[in-house]
Amino acid sequence: MDYLLNYLDEYSHFYPDVWKKYDFVRSRKGKDIPDWPDWCYCPLSVAYSIEADVARRANIPKSQIVPDIGNLGALAAWRMNKTVYRFSPVLLDALSKSNIKQIPVNALYNMPSWCVYIDVGNFDWGIPNLRGWFAYLDWDIKKEEPELRFTFDTDKGLVPCMINLSNPYLSGCLEDTIKESLGHLSLRQMIIVPQREEFHHFSKFISLYLAALLYLCSVDPDVTPKNTRSPHPNYPYRTIMRLKVGFHPEIPKNSTEIHQKPYIRKAHWHMYRVGPGRKGTALRWINPTMVGFNKPI
Repeated sequence: MDYLLNYLDEYSHFYPDVWKKYDFVRSRKGKDIPDWPDWCYCPLSVAYSIEADVARRANIPKSQIVPDIGNLGALAAWRMNKTVYRFSPVLLDALSKSNIKQIPVNALYNMPSWCVYIDVGNFDWGIPNLRGWFAYLDWDIKKEEPELRFTFDTDKGLVPCMINLSNPYLSGCLEDTIKESLGHLSLRQMIIVPQREEFHHFSKFISLYLAALLYLCSVDPDVTPKNTRSPHPNYPYRTIMRLKVGFHPEIPKNSTEIHQKPYIRKAHWHMYRVGPGRKGTALRWINPTMVGFNKPI
């Protein structure tokens, strides 16, 4: 995982003092620059001004700035906590079958840190030569809406990806993302726009990434050792903390639901209301449950 620290060194080499710039901008949060939610480390629209200024001084071409915005955004947020998660293949197999169609945005606010990095391990995530991926929430200052950001870590470099969260359904979010992306492109550019029937395939592909991220945002996820790191607003951790996910699931062996033949209830998501007026939402992943076994006499 040392290559993740190398990313921080490489980008700070290309963009000198960029991390100090982030620290300075965050110190002005809500003062002489617009405020943003605490679950966002630094909006990319604000980060762009940082990057553009540093790039201008370092004579970096503008064509390089655009793809680096999302990458720098991920690294800037991840460097504060430096956590790496590796999922159990058994859990990932169950999560891949959960088939997420709606995105519970409120649950994403419970991300364990500003940005997480998930190591792919030996599981097939559908992207060739993928080593891992960053995930974090961005805040669109103009629209005052959250956006989900991924940065895929491949053996050829970092590749940013954005998902608009303006629609409750994943397919709608993907459509809105394409429309917004088209609005930022020149009419002279030749592009291929996915057809509606292709969204189903892409939704199924991205569903695994969402499921893994939502699991980390759920209530009492199976993470070992327990993550005791709280991201400091100014001082990043120096070392990487490696965490295992889903390797020690607690599966109830006894149940009082004995009205039918014993069976194993499949793993599934459960959403419930919490907080004042029960207006908040909490997401819980329910492991496979043995129902009807060891029937009490």
